[in-house]
Amino acid sequence: MSRFALAISLAFVCTIGGCNSDTTMNSPVDQQQYEEIRAEYQRHNPDARVGLVTAVLPDEHLASVGSVPVKDFSLGDIVSFIDADGDIIATGQVEAISNNRLNVRYTPPSEGRNPIRGDLAVRAIK
Repeated sequence: MSRFALAISLAFVCTIGGCNSDTTMNSPVDQQQYEEIRAEYQRHNPDARVGLVTAVLPDEHLASVGSVPVKDFSLGDIVSFIDADGDIIATGQVEAISNNRLNVRYTPPSEGRNPIRGDLAVRAIK
């Protein structure tokens, strides 16, 4: 499946059918936590970028990330997914950039849970 078709599929499935929401482990962040975590990352590293996971296709290991300046990203950039506790859930690479969203293909975790809507996606540049 082409990247464009996959991006369209992700947007369609998540808009029409909703996305998987496994909250059996650490929960996603709320808006206040998101703003605090983003400010903290950027205080330590002004080039860091923190976005919100807006949708996930766990069977495809694909997450959509918004609330981030997509112009600051390139295909292949490495992204870490973290939960409200700051624990790393998974890592992945930006596979497509469209409609002010990043599509990130992540490596499924060997333990724990997949990223879920409301988790954070972080790209830190040294």
